[in-house]
Amino acid sequence: MTAAGLAAALAGEYRLPVTRLITLTGSRMRNKRSQLRQFETACPGWRFEPLDKANIDLAFGLERLWQTDPAADKAQLELVRDSFRLLAQGRLPGGILRDNHREYGYAITTPPTTEAIILVLRSLPVPAGSAAMVYRETAKLLLTGCPTLGSINLGNLGGRQEQLLRQSYCPKQTCEK
Repeated sequence: MTAAGLAAALAGEYRLPVTRLITLTGSRMRNKRSQLRQFETACPGWRFEPLDKANIDLAFGLERLWQTDPAADKAQLELVRDSFRLLAQGRLPGGILRDNHREYGYAITTPPTTEAIILVLRSLPVPAGSAAMVYRETAKLLLTGCPTLGSINLGNLGGRQEQLLRQSYCPKQTCEK
């Protein structure tokens, strides 16, 4: 499956301007700003790093928790496997949420042009505010590689990001087809 094919797998329409995800400006983002401040105060050593060949195994180790569940959606697992294959080839960007001791989650997106789509978002249970951090840092990462990026389409994740980032590693679809 190609990167374009992966993007087509998501039919959601929840776009946010990339600058708004980075700055969290506006009254609608007030709760995210507050949660992010609380998260950064409570978890000062946490960071979101770009996924590359040096740390892709860390994200894949997290994914194994979902891959071993017999109730996991086969189409979802196929999307994730294709995303990892393209990520390893350097054709998709992504990042990993971690502290100094372990990894907690990762995100993989489509290649940025004028818009990027978050394809995969997985996480172990994490404190509130981590979703805002993941989106902010993903937006920064994508904007660095593509200054013309205008928006990020959260696809079917829209409005459920905190729920998804707090879920246990019991698999639930995070990128519904």
